[in-house]
Amino acid sequence: MADPSVTVFSAEYRLAPPPRRQDAIEDVKCALGWIRATAGEYGVAPSNVSIAGDSAAASSP
Repeated sequence: MADPSVTVFSAEYRLAPPPRRQDAIEDVKCALGWIRATAGEYGVAPSNVSIAGDSAAASSP
């Protein structure tokens, strides 16, 4: 069960075409900017944001 004191945002990024690594990086930066800009609406401190992720290539079908 999720900790009720934790707010989770799930962001996605482009995979293809064109498969450019820089596009995915920019998508993540954009998502983080949005989270920080709207954090107050969700009761989140913009200075207290952590991120985690994994490789899309590591996902199994």
